Amino acid sequence: MSRSADHCIITLTLFFSLRTHMRLVYLALGWCAGIVIAADVATRRVPRHPLEWTLIAIIALIALIMFTRSRLWTQKTPRMIALALFALALGGMRFSLTPATSEIAAFNNRGGMTITGTVAAPPMLRDTRADIRLNAQTLTRTGETLPTSGLILVRAARHTDVNVGDRIAVTGELIAPPTLDDFSYADYLARGGVYSLLINADVELVSPAPVGDFWRILADVRAHTRDVIASAIPEPAAGLLTGILLGDESGISPDLEADFAATGAAHIVAISGFNMIVISSIVIGMLSRLNLPKRRAAIIALIIIGIYTIFVGASAAVTRAALMSGLLIVGRSIRRKTFVPASLAFAAILLSALNPLTLWDVGFQLSMGAVFSIALLADPLSRRFDRLLKRLSSRHADRLAAWLNEPIVVSLAAMLGTLPITMLYFGRVSLVALAVNLLIVPVQPMVLALGGLASLTGLIAPAIAAPIFACVLVLLGWTITAVRTFADIPLAQIDLPLHPNLAAGFFGVLFFAAAVRAEKPAWIGRVWAFIVRRKLVTIFVSLLTVGIILGVAHLRALPDGRLHVWFLDMGHSHAALIQTPDGAHILIDGGRAPSRLLTALGDRLPFTKRSIEIVILTQPDPNEYAALIDVVARYRIGALITNGQPNISADFQSLITRLTEQGTQITPAARGWRFDLPDGTRLEALHPDPVAMPELDDRFDPNTLMLRVTYGGVSFLFTGDANDDAQAAILAAGINPAATVMGVPRHGASGALDPDFLQAVAPQVAILQSDPANRFGDPDPNTLDLLGDIRLYRTDYDGTIHLVTDGVNLEITPEG
Repeated sequence: MSRSADHCIITLTLFFSLRTHMRLVYLALGWCAGIVIAADVATRRVPRHPLEWTLIAIIALIALIMFTRSRLWTQKTPRMIALALFALALGGMRFSLTPATSEIAAFNNRGGMTITGTVAAPPMLRDTRADIRLNAQTLTRTGETLPTSGLILVRAARHTDVNVGDRIAVTGELIAPPTLDDFSYADYLARGGVYSLLINADVELVSPAPVGDFWRILADVRAHTRDVIASAIPEPAAGLLTGILLGDESGISPDLEADFAATGAAHIVAISGFNMIVISSIVIGMLSRLNLPKRRAAIIALIIIGIYTIFVGASAAVTRAALMSGLLIVGRSIRRKTFVPASLAFAAILLSALNPLTLWDVGFQLSMGAVFSIALLADPLSRRFDRLLKRLSSRHADRLAAWLNEPIVVSLAAMLGTLPITMLYFGRVSLVALAVNLLIVPVQPMVLALGGLASLTGLIAPAIAAPIFACVLVLLGWTITAVRTFADIPLAQIDLPLHPNLAAGFFGVLFFAAAVRAEKPAWIGRVWAFIVRRKLVTIFVSLLTVGIILGVAHLRALPDGRLHVWFLDMGHSHAALIQTPDGAHILIDGGRAPSRLLTALGDRLPFTKRSIEIVILTQPDPNEYAALIDVVARYRIGALITNGQPNISADFQSLITRLTEQGTQITPAARGWRFDLPDGTRLEALHPDPVAMPELDDRFDPNTLMLRVTYGGVSFLFTGDANDDAQAAILAAGINPAATVMGVPRHGASGALDPDFLQAVAPQVAILQSDPANRFGDPDPNTLDLLGDIRLYRTDYDGTIHLVTDGVNLEITPEG
């Protein structure tokens, strides 16, 4: 089971340890845990199996019905556990029903084609292109037209004149969305049901949208509103106001967007719960002055919030914000205080029922974290802030608290809730966020109110809207100036990545605190009283616990006398990590993705270790060494083994310079080179030919350093990108390349494997390192056919492959 599934179960168990009244929260946790566990299971095999989860849900329902007849049903905690487990089964069943691909995705990476379909959403304008979501209907390739279905994302020229509802024909290359170093574009698009990307597209209008089409009318109004804003105020204020009001961030320059991110003010740009709360407050305030009954006013407010949500594009975060503000409106209308954790639970269940992949949406997670943290921490922080102000100035404390409470207290609470998520996904922390929010948050309600009024007025009477836009321009200018000024400060943000376990632990503690606050169990009071009375004992026990945890972690990281080999999932690059029986570490290549490689090393090396004994670079190709530059900055490298081929590129020279400054021994290796470690591990080079070492202008693949690692009777052959010429040269030299495990060369490309070489290696296991989104069509079916009955593991299916041997037996564990 993956770490994400473990985290869900740990959090669920933590909640079950308390007898709380948060029934909806229990159900939401069970439901979300089921979705995450089902997703984890789905990554281990293809295709998904909805029937299995349906049977589990039926069994859980039968068990729940039988449980209702037992005496335990009258007890609160067992009842909540039973309901949550049933919700877990339902969540798993819901995820299993989610499509893992689309019909048209079967044609990814097969070259150019023409696709016809209907534009599904208004085009998103970027600096250099327009992104168009197309609901595909037919596909024409090599003169044959086939019916098809599925959403694709079309990248066309920026000024392509199409809109939602139009029927168009697009011609270009259909590819699988890529997975980048620290961002999976494939996963991002999959959350919207898109599994294919058409690049360099030529677009032809087949027929416009039908007259009177609701979504087309809505898109036209939205576009007209954007034009009104653009004609009334200059950039960058116009782009910022469009983002705040309409959720369309395409007009915000990348530099300004980066400044907002660096200063912790990105939430101002996006439509969030803050915006929705302001809008709902304005609507309720206006309706209350008309002396309407509260329930009627609530209904009107809900309708307006719903229209606004649809108008700006109902993303997961926007819909969640609308749900939360709607629940607050309903709570006020029936004179009940809305319980925020339960409201969040309801929103999570509803949104993930519509699309289970919403749980992985970063914006959704940030919104949930911010609102939950505000609900839990805003009141305690506000009380402490009030006490601080009274100490400083008791005379003006109330006025200062009313003015500063929201920008300081609410912003601080929101930052605490979103900080672990920001560190986890982006690896950055803004040091000026609190100061910036103190300056810009107080003016944002006026920006929303006046900006919305000016835009609506501008649609009807532009002349009347002009003075209102002038006021808005002053407020936007203040916001932009504050953000840019603080973004220019050195160290406005720092790199500070966070391990997923720590992020999960933080929210586990936060959930635990929410449950304790809701129930206030007696034992918590007794524990707190003990801590207050016995501070020294508490400190000693805490330090002892930390020491035990660190000690156990250190013991688990100690070598176990066996050879460990990880074929790392680095996309379409080769990378492998070896731990010898005595605990030495050897890294073979590194790929192009520094964040992925550093995370893989951090997960597998002892947390106290900051060195790697040997790094082996099979060829000076950026696909193999680019990520090693960052590794050298974090770890001390004992020795670098290369194929001896020079490279004058700036990046490669930077790598060599950094290694030289460390005092790393750099050694070229060729056929006949051998290195025996004291623990019995042997490294030997099978290629290149020592008589004809590769020169600067030689091709990489024929001169790849092919390495065999042997421990006892088990051996591993790392072929890298060695092509058929290199394989034939090994056989011609009379070298026996036999190995227990063989890495498939060149990612299994067409002609990558020489049949005679494969017969000479005679592997029992083959490992294929490949990226499912690669544009080369790898692996080639003919290459896979050559493997025959050899056990094949693939990183694009199985993730990182972990192999362990004691020199006799071999254990294989896919870690995906």
